[in-house]
Amino acid sequence: MSIKLRALMLSDLDAILEWVPDQEFCLSNGWGFPNNPEKLRAHWTRIITEPQDDFQRWAIEGMGSILGYADLALIDWQEQRASFGIALARVIGEKASLQMLAH
Repeated sequence: MSIKLRALMLSDLDAILEWVPDQEFCLSNGWGFPNNPEKLRAHWTRIITEPQDDFQRWAIEGMGSILGYADLALIDWQEQRASFGIALARVIGEKASLQMLAH
């Protein structure tokens, strides 16, 4: 299976919101459960349309769909360090982690 990181797009929102009913996924990624899909849509829309200097998020894509996402947070460009996070809707963590670290 080929896995790649790519920029998130507004057209990804419907696929991302398909994860809303997955209680384990939502709780393990700080989404809360039950949650409000419209609030999540607004949150993800801001992430995509209003990028921050100290936070970046990419889609993890494979098998023709979004499998999860990868983050760099608390980015310190001068010190060249950040916090790395990955969330997967399917079990492919090793390949996605290696792609993220190579980035």
